[in-house]
Amino acid sequence: MKRVPLQEVAPGMVLVKPVTNSAGHVVVAAGMTLNEPLITHLERLGKAAVYVEGAPDGGASKSFEELEGELAGRFRKVKGEPQLARIHEAIRQFLKSQTEDRHD
Repeated sequence: MKRVPLQEVAPGMVLVKPVTNSAGHVVVAAGMTLNEPLITHLERLGKAAVYVEGAPDGGASKSFEELEGELAGRFRKVKGEPQLARIHEAIRQFLKSQTEDRHD
């Protein structure tokens, strides 16, 4: 899930969080695929950003090395914690398998 500024959203992106109006009522449900009219509607509502699946650049993927670096940064404060080290390694292995699958 990525928080994407509205000016960077593109048709085909899928909302993972509902969009609400100023009164808190849902105006666009989670799971909706964005299209040009829907993006225009969100602009008229004055929304600054939305939460979508995938990358905000339209699907360009990061390399395993980039993902591994980001992951290491997220776990840097918990070094020496055995349980968290196992979680870190499990996520690292998952990311590795996912990036290898893209190149097959």
